[in-house]
Amino acid sequence: MGTIAESSMLLHPEAELPAGVKMATEEFQEGWVRIRTGGKRRLEKTVRAKGWHFIRIGDGTLRSGVGDTEPEAIASALQLELRRLGTHSHAVEVERIDLTKYPWFFLARVLVSPYRIQREEAVPEVCHELAGPQRRGGLRSGAIPGMRAMLLAPRDGEAGAR
Repeated sequence: MGTIAESSMLLHPEAELPAGVKMATEEFQEGWVRIRTGGKRRLEKTVRAKGWHFIRIGDGTLRSGVGDTEPEAIASALQLELRRLGTHSHAVEVERIDLTKYPWFFLARVLVSPYRIQREEAVPEVCHELAGPQRRGGLRSGAIPGMRAMLLAPRDGEAGAR
């Protein structure tokens, strides 16, 4: 098993790649392989050059894992996320790794972003469910007018102050 670091890219064993695409990989765990060189940018560029689509599925997920060593803790966190993703995600990028050393173990917090590689542009419905709710903007529709009314409303004892 190779070293997993930030910006590492892992491929699912059943990921279909365009004809002629060869990536230098090494075994990681449970059939997943780590791309040895180039990471996400190289994989995305290669896939798109063949007319296929490289699609990010939702936001990243933060997983935690423990181990006797840093690599074991990282692998533990990744194992939890890779099992959750199943076959819907063809690739994942390790975006961030936070390590904490405790007296008897290491704790790794790993931010993982899933990707799908496919010929069609449309993303299967099951991937939308996997992605969960999108966090764009941060506020639900109609929240701003309600906040504005709260801010402009007079406080108790200020009724005639305006």
